[in-house]
Amino acid sequence: MTQHRPDLDYSDTLPGVGRCRSTGCVRHRVDGMDNWARYLTPTQTHRSLGLVCLGVGVQTTTEALDEDRVLDCYAAVLVTRGSGVLDSGASGDPVQIIAPTLFWLRPGAPHSYGPNTKDGWTESWLLFDGPAAAGYEALGHLPASTVVQPVHDVLPLLRVLERLADTCREIDADVDVVAGSLVHEFLVTTSRATRRSSRSEDERLLEGLRVEALADLTMQDRAARLGVSTRQLRAAVRRCAGCTPIELVDAVRVNRAKSLLAGSSVPITEVAAAAGFGDPAYFSRHFRSRTGVSPREFRAQQHRFLS
Repeated sequence: MTQHRPDLDYSDTLPGVGRCRSTGCVRHRVDGMDNWARYLTPTQTHRSLGLVCLGVGVQTTTEALDEDRVLDCYAAVLVTRGSGVLDSGASGDPVQIIAPTLFWLRPGAPHSYGPNTKDGWTESWLLFDGPAAAGYEALGHLPASTVVQPVHDVLPLLRVLERLADTCREIDADVDVVAGSLVHEFLVTTSRATRRSSRSEDERLLEGLRVEALADLTMQDRAARLGVSTRQLRAAVRRCAGCTPIELVDAVRVNRAKSLLAGSSVPITEVAAAAGFGDPAYFSRHFRSRTGVSPREFRAQQHRFLS
């Protein structure tokens, strides 16, 4: 049996393969299962939007990649049935994959993977690329290395991939734009799904920091109340939120101030205190530096918008 690989088009080599020339869809059957792939070729203008979809598909296979392969783009592979191994070369010994599991492949990184039982496995895959990938890495939504992530609830991920497949099937001028937006959605959905699958210590610290963000505490005090050192707290927040603890606390406070300014008529001095800013003058300067407008101007804009 020839394995269908997501980076290659086998439409001219596989017996019994059907391909829709207008949509770039490759479809064939393996052991009675309907395998398919859809590909797009976005322009540089599409890439300037941040992320582009290069391909999406589903396959059931009993064969593994027995030689290292290197992609020139990112790939997400969601194994929904079966088990196997992933060998990412530099990471050491092969990693055991047991469905449901998601793993990521980075451009330029040698890898091989596939099922290790006669029953094979079923996988859904997505090929994507774009300059926004670096930002998603910094925010923790895209691993900075080849990573295997167990996923307890695959349905949200499969729904996004299904919408991607439907989009790629269309003959429309906006196909690449819509597909790119769904890649953004897939990364965020995946990040949320994998975090929910393993309620990590990092998430506990992040939630604790948010809950007490309005309190007048030093960062040392905040770390102590959460039972960790400031260094551990900084590392956890960076992994989960892509920022420092100070930046996270500040964002919570500024967002609280925005809600109070837009939703009430209380004096700005009281807004400052309620949002965790003890000095109203500092609050006004800081709010302007973060938003580009003063608290009074922000309130006026939002009142006009909401009215």
